[in-house]
Amino acid sequence: MTHGVLVLLVGLITFGCDSGEQTATDDAAPGDADTIDAANTIDAADAAVCTPVMRAPTNAPLPVDLIVAVDNSQSMTHEASDLQAGLNTLASILVASGLDAHLIVISADSSDPQGVCIPAPLGSGSCPADENLPALRHVVRTVDSTNTLQRILEDHPDYAASLRPGAVRSILAVSDNNSSLSSAAFSTMLVAADQSFTDFRFNAVVSPYDLLAQDCSICGVLSGCANCDPCCGADGLPGASCTSLVGSEGTTYKELVAATEGVEGNLCTQDIAPTLEEVANAMVADATPPCRYQIPTTPESLPSPRDQVNVDIIADGGSTLPIPFVAGGEDACGDSEGWYYDDSTAPGALMLCPSSCAALQSDETASPSFRVAAQRRCSVAA
Repeated sequence: MTHGVLVLLVGLITFGCDSGEQTATDDAAPGDADTIDAANTIDAADAAVCTPVMRAPTNAPLPVDLIVAVDNSQSMTHEASDLQAGLNTLASILVASGLDAHLIVISADSSDPQGVCIPAPLGSGSCPADENLPALRHVVRTVDSTNTLQRILEDHPDYAASLRPGAVRSILAVSDNNSSLSSAAFSTMLVAADQSFTDFRFNAVVSPYDLLAQDCSICGVLSGCANCDPCCGADGLPGASCTSLVGSEGTTYKELVAATEGVEGNLCTQDIAPTLEEVANAMVADATPPCRYQIPTTPESLPSPRDQVNVDIIADGGSTLPIPFVAGGEDACGDSEGWYYDDSTAPGALMLCPSSCAALQSDETASPSFRVAAQRRCSVAA
């Protein structure tokens, strides 16, 4: 494809007619090249009363579903306030993004010293009763030190109603101990329980390595706990001036993070907010894939007829490159140019085939401002 400054033109074959004498005919087929040209569809008399209407296309983000499971064991007391601050940051980013986000929290509530509460507007604004459906579902459970993954599996019936088909799916686990369930077993059991988890990101804030409590205790006596390993601290335990903040290295969680290209955070640094910020930003990026656009509306702001949308790419210099409609969706695109609907039965978005999307993205001078022409064929009644 020859391209310079690329502009995407989505032509909805719709003319705004200003007289009650006109009638609309909806006989254009998807991707018909001649339907984009008014001269080929209406005569001069019709053209005098039918004015094309321009529409600016907007990206069509996907909904996002995030499951957060928090270890509520007593050894998490030291991390509780930092975790709460991190969850506040995560919630703020999701709200600011404008995405349709569902947050599912599996944890004790804030009446427990190691529990959490999600702030408004995702949460209700009241603690500990923070649940605010549909944005926030709080499955109030005390999660033990090694059963975070089991709780995600066993509590699935309690949060399944908040999961949506086609949503970007992500999981966040926070624990200072390793899981008693293997990463392979968890992945297999999760997909068996819910096929929509065939593609998800796993994120974790976990122990980076093993560290014995006695090593921290000795160091604390000799050098002061502040000068010891970052994983040494008081940990909120009675009589513990310097002990290990970690139960054991989170190897299972790390395996899941690596397998799904998720985000891994170090629980010992106590700087949890930046990690959760990275998790939120990754979800925002996943929810806004390139070349996925909202279907343009008619001048009356009504949904466009499915069979009257045409897509062109306008190259530098004004030349128009028609992009054909692909009825079979992405699987039928192959290496060819084209566009398709995300759902042939109930379209929610307009998508470019991988080849057309790559061509649009490959030009460094491509404009982020797209033009959409909405036009309806009109004819004067006899």
